[in-house]
Order: sequence, then C-alpha cells, then structure tokens
Amino acid sequence: MAKVDVAIQSYKKPEFLIFCLFSLHRFCKDNVDTVWINDDCSGEEVLDAYKRLADSNALHPWKIKFRVNKQRMGWWVSFVRGIRPKYQTTYFRLKRMLWNLYKVGSIYVSSQDMRYQWAIENTEKEFLFVMHDDIQFKSNIIERYLESITKDSRMAIVGDLGQCWRCAFASQGCTPQKIISGYRPSKNWPNTSDGLKSHKWACRINEWSALIRVSAAKNITNSEGVYFGNYDCDGDIAAYWFSMVIDHGYLFNDPLPSKEERNNYYSHWENGITGHSAWVNQGSGKNPYTPEIYINLLNKEFSYKF
Repeated sequence: MAKVDVAIQSYKKPEFLIFCLFSLHRFCKDNVDTVWINDDCSGEEVLDAYKRLADSNALHPWKIKFRVNKQRMGWWVSFVRGIRPKYQTTYFRLKRMLWNLYKVGSIYVSSQDMRYQWAIENTEKEFLFVMHDDIQFKSNIIERYLESITKDSRMAIVGDLGQCWRCAFASQGCTPQKIISGYRPSKNWPNTSDGLKSHKWACRINEWSALIRVSAAKNITNSEGVYFGNYDCDGDIAAYWFSMVIDHGYLFNDPLPSKEERNNYYSHWENGITGHSAWVNQGSGKNPYTPEIYINLLNKEFSYKF
C-alpha cells in the first residue's frame, strides 16, 4: 500500500490538533508514514505537547516530527529573499513588506516557515496530505484521495473544491460539480472577481483537507516563485497557487463535491465554527477556544492523557 506524509500547521491549539491526528489515525493508520507539524511560534508549552505525543508512540507506526518557525507568519502574504512572483508589482511589495515589518519586525522569512513548506521540501513521498487542526475524520479520506490523484500523472491536487460562499458565480448556478465537469463561469476563471462582487480567488482546492503531488508543488515554486502555503495575490492559502496549477496544464479533482459526500468522510468544525474566527487570539475573538473539550475527547475516545 502506497503511503503518504501528512502536513499540519499549528498555532496555540495543540489539544485540538492532536485530537484531529488521532481521528485521522483511526481510519488512515496504514496510509501514513510521517506527520510534519509546523508551529507558528506558539510557545514552549505547545511544543512540549508535541514532544510528549512523539515520545508516547500513541500514533504508532507514524513518525511525528515538529518544528517552530524562525519568523511568525500569521495570515498575510510573506516574502522569501530572492523570490518574486510575476504578479508582484513594486507598489504591492513595498506596501506589504512595510506591513510585515510593522507586524513582526521582519520583511523576509525562511521558505520553510511558509505553511506546509517544511514538509514539501523534506518529504520523500510522492503525495502529501495537508489538513487543518479542526478536522474530525469519519472514514479513510486518504485512500479516497489516492484513488483520485493516481488516475492521471498530471493530477496536482485533489480535495474540497471552491469557497463558493465568497463567489458571485455561485448565485448564477456554478457548482463544484460543474467545474469538475469542465464548465467555466468566465474566460478569466479561476480568477473569480471578473467585475463582480466576488473574492478574487474563490475557486481553489481548499487546503483544510487535500492531497497534493509534491513534484507539482515544487515545480510551481521553482518556476513561478509561488508557494503552496502563501497568501499570494490577495488570495487565501493555495488560491493563487491553484491558478498556477491551471496555467501549467496540471489537473485537479474533487472526489467528494457535495456536502453530503464530504460529511461521510470528515467534519470541518469547532462547534460549527471554522476559519479565523476560531483561532486563538486571532480573528473576531467572538468564538473562544476551549481546550478542555479536546482534552476530554482525547481521553474518552482514544485513552490518551494530554
């Protein structure tokens, strides 16, 4: 059985992240070799939690690796010295670099500080499963994705397609199923602004649960200066990168294009809340994180004492 590696970004929610990994392990134990946990400067207590997890061997036979970023990344576009994607005008770079300097005291970051990039650069596997720290799995999602991505060597990424709630084309009848079938809502797709009141890059394979071909990710970075885990060109993670997938002639697929199908494999949730609003000390702050929930779930469902 072909194995993949797993990449997951960490920020101050080790209890939930570890619960998600146990959930994945329940169904995908034999599909995974190494888990790469990349922490965005959460603090020593968080890293200690991952060390305890690795030492416990509770996720056997998985290997658990973790690191902390040299530079805080947050949720804005970042710059690697010597790398300049073609969309970046001088004005764009100056404005965003000054913002980064204000936010974290630095303009440039290490490439491995980019979300998921440590795993992309170091894995020896053909495919990398990327996931959020708020996913509960219900079935073998990796096996399902592998069936899809291995059908064609040009397939760069498979997963949940589209942030349709951000896209005006959705109200015109566009759906993930139509996109997969070859329908294109405009000649500029996957740019979804197109004179409408839409997010610029609403159509992407969402990186909260996706399988990527590592060679495709490396090729796009090397040829375009675009990292899978960056917030390029006013897009969310991997959104502008997805447009590079299209430009380079790669393929993509959503094996579970309906909400009902996805619900059979995973839930993306924190009490029904996802995204920045559920982050610790980030987002709106209206949805507080309660670690005791996941500490209790770990003990109850997996007999793991956090």
